[in-house]
Amino acid sequence: AAAIVDEPSTTAQIVFGVAILLAGVTGITGNGLALQALYACKALRSPKHYLVLNLCVTNALLCV
Repeated sequence: AAAIVDEPSTTAQIVFGVAILLAGVTGITGNGLALQALYACKALRSPKHYLVLNLCVTNALLCV
């Protein structure tokens, strides 16, 4: 028979929520800064840097 699992406490839910929120904000900020650097610096507009651009965009979307 399957055991019944209690719901996590409110404190645990708040701690996990804040941790996930901080990870998301940090990810969005970091990816935004990388995108801004790639956009601002003309020397970084080369085909090999498009992979970094693509990774930043997809990672930022995952953080959202």
